[in-house]
Amino acid sequence: MKEIESYTLNMRHRGRYRIRTWLRGHAPGQLTQLFPKGARDCGSHEWYRHDEQTDACYHCEPGTRPHEPLDIPVDLEFRAGLIESAAQGDKAAAAALAQLEANDRELGRLSPRTGALR
Repeated sequence: MKEIESYTLNMRHRGRYRIRTWLRGHAPGQLTQLFPKGARDCGSHEWYRHDEQTDACYHCEPGTRPHEPLDIPVDLEFRAGLIESAAQGDKAAAAALAQLEANDRELGRLSPRTGALR
């Protein structure tokens, strides 16, 4: 039988500050302030969109880069479901659809004239 490694044991091999990130994800809201981002480069960045121009690393302060849009594959059936849900008043579906359209615009997949996918 294969021995199962714990999540925190595996984090040692992926980069610094993974335990800190895990603690932030599992601690009650106010306690997350006790675990600030690491001051040194974590060595294996995982990105989130910090603002319109910048992506930042979940784990360390030095980890920043100019924003790079995610190339999410176009799934027309999924988008049709989002459009239908948004038309019925689902705010989460409308927000998800708006984010996908913004991403498509950044990637140049939307026609500037029609707003349709190319």
